[in-house]
Amino acid sequence: MKLYQPTHGYRYNSDSLLLYYFASTYKPKGTLLDIGTGCGIVGLLLKQDFQIELTGLDLQQDFIKLAKKNAQMNNIKANFVCSDLKDFDQNAFDYLVSNPPFYKAETKKSENLSLSQARYANFLPLDLLFAKAFLLLKAKGALLLAYKADFLPQILKFAGLNKLFCCKITFVHSRATSKARLALLEFRKYQRQDLEITAPMIMNENFASSIAMKTNLESINDE
Repeated sequence: MKLYQPTHGYRYNSDSLLLYYFASTYKPKGTLLDIGTGCGIVGLLLKQDFQIELTGLDLQQDFIKLAKKNAQMNNIKANFVCSDLKDFDQNAFDYLVSNPPFYKAETKKSENLSLSQARYANFLPLDLLFAKAFLLLKAKGALLLAYKADFLPQILKFAGLNKLFCCKITFVHSRATSKARLALLEFRKYQRQDLEITAPMIMNENFASSIAMKTNLESINDE
């Protein structure tokens, strides 16, 4: 798969590939919404591999144009919508996937608005994400989320307040001796069950490139 990315501005990284890898273990089918789709990478890779009806959502019109361009270039049928999540209202989905912005609001922001919207949590706060996820999911539908591991208490708080129950967590570490950097999480609507904490995922310099190789992923600067 070939994907155009912005030459300047936010570009996908290993977190996007990790979310794709995590979501692919569920072999999703039915309808899937990619929240904060960016250039479309996660949703398009899943659409390429599985029988899903894909919708991608992003606040930024430039990203929606880029995602549409990437879908067309790879002969993938998908629907991309430019909207703030709080204003998005559509039929319920079987799966939601998201790698939302999670930098703390008080962190010094980039003067580039596009970068700020893609990076900082105040542009997609957790309370809004889980409230809308509950409304957008079918009964027993799944939210698959990649988020900074430090935020786990807040994540579980807002998930519980919105009747989304955490079923699985995979912690991602840069090294075996380092603290968890990222958490990959599965939530189910209404479906309370025992929480599975899987073996940790230890990143190495070859992991992201191995996913890219398996998917024949090639990144191209969009001029």
